[in-house]
Amino acid sequence: MVYLSFALLCALCWTAANFAIRRASKRFSPFIALFWSLVFGTGFLGLVALALAPYPQHLSGSSILLILLAGGSAIVAYGGLFLAFESGRVSVVSPIIGSWSVLGAAIGLLFLEESLSPPSALGVGLVIFGNLLLASTEIQQAKGKKTGRYALPAAFASAIGFGCMAPLTDRLADDAGKLWAPALVWGCAAGILVILRLCILNRRSPGDTRKTREMDRTRSYLDLGSLSLPAVLEASGFLFLTLALAGSPLSIVAPVCSLSTGMTVLAGLVLLRERLHGRSLIGAIAASAGVALVQM
Repeated sequence: MVYLSFALLCALCWTAANFAIRRASKRFSPFIALFWSLVFGTGFLGLVALALAPYPQHLSGSSILLILLAGGSAIVAYGGLFLAFESGRVSVVSPIIGSWSVLGAAIGLLFLEESLSPPSALGVGLVIFGNLLLASTEIQQAKGKKTGRYALPAAFASAIGFGCMAPLTDRLADDAGKLWAPALVWGCAAGILVILRLCILNRRSPGDTRKTREMDRTRSYLDLGSLSLPAVLEASGFLFLTLALAGSPLSIVAPVCSLSTGMTVLAGLVLLRERLHGRSLIGAIAASAGVALVQM
C-alpha cells in the first residue's frame, strides 16, 4: 500500500508539473522556462542522488552514448512539452503527449523482445484512435487562427521524445543506477541547451545580447519560484516512481502513474474551464484511458 501511495504521489506531481510548466512558459518563453527548469532539475536530482546512492565510478562508452542519446531525446521531449502547454489547450495536448507509452511499447516489442498483453494492445488502439480524433478536430478548429498552430506538432514531437528517452534512461540505469540515470540525462540536456544558448547569443549584436542577458537575469531573480517549480515537481515525480518500483511491479505502478494524463485533462476542464465537445471529448477520454491500459 505504501508503494502504491508513492505511485499516486508521482501522478500528482506530474499533474501539478504540467500546470507549472504552462505558467512558466506563458510568463517567460518556452525556451527560457525549459532552460532554467533543466538546470534546477539537474541540481535537484543530483543532490538527491548524492545523498541516497553511490556515485557511478566507471561509465563505459556505451553508457556515455546512452546519456547523449537520452539527453537529445529529452530536449525534444521537454521542448515539445513546454511549447505545447504554452500554445495549446491542456485537455487536448496532454493525452497526445501521454501517448509516448505507445512508442515505448513498440520499442520494447521490436528491440527488447518484450510481449504485449491484451489490455496493452487495447490501450494502443485507444491511444491511436483518440489521438486521431483530437488531431483532426484541432486541425479543423485551428484553420485561420494565428495562435496555437504549433501546439499539435509540439505535442507529437514531445511524445516521440519521451518514447525514446524512457527506454534509453531505463537502460542507462543498469550501469549508472536508478537515481543517477535521470540526473545524468537531465544534466546532458541542460548542457546541450547551454551550448545552443551561447550560439544564439553569439549570433546577435552586442546590444541585443546585453539586453537579453539583463532581461533573463532580472526575470530569473524575480521569478525564481516560477522557474524552479516545474523542475522540482517533474523530478519529484521521477523519485516517487523510483520508490514505488522498489516495492511494486511495473505492471501495477505504471497505470497508477499514468493517471496524471487523466488528471491533467480533468483539471484543464474544471480549473481552466476548457471546453471539449463531440469528437474532441471522445478522443481525450479514449486516449487517456488508453495511456493507462498500455502500461498494463
